[in-house]
This record gives sequence, structure tokens and C-alpha cells, in this order.
Amino acid sequence: FLMNLLDMLPRLQVIVLLGNEAKKGFRDIGAQTHADRREIAVIRTWSTSPRAWISVDKSDPQLRRRKEIIIEKLTEAARLIASTPRSK
Repeated sequence: FLMNLLDMLPRLQVIVLLGNEAKKGFRDIGAQTHADRREIAVIRTWSTSPRAWISVDKSDPQLRRRKEIIIEKLTEAARLIASTPRSK
């Protein structure tokens, strides 16, 4: 189903995977290869669950809260979209 959906979105530029389940599902169906072939940026970040907003990312060198990282990744996605010329 996801591959068909991706094919229906010819102007898709960015996919944001929120949480481990999304990352795992994307990997398990081989969607990364499809995204690579179409030059779609794939950004991975934490889930937006209430707990994620208050948790600290222990793998982050600056020990930032996960909400900071989520916002950073969503901002990155917006920047990528804004910087890509739009074709009609």
C-alpha cells in the first residue's frame, strides 16, 4: 500500500518518519530503496508521544530533550521543501 501511495505522489520531496515503528515499517517494506530511486529525502526522528516531549535523548551529545530534536527535524524537512524548485 505504501509503495502505491508513494507512486501517487510524484512531487513528494520529503518523508518524515516519527518513531521506531515508522522507521521499522519503512525499512521492512523496502521503502528506502524506492525513496532513494526517486531522490526523496527521508528524515527519521522520535515519536511525538507525550513522553517523548519530556524525555532526554541520551544518545545526543548535548543531552537535548527529544522535543528539541523533533522540532529540529521537522524544521529540516520544511527547509528542504522550501529550497526545492517547484515544477508544474
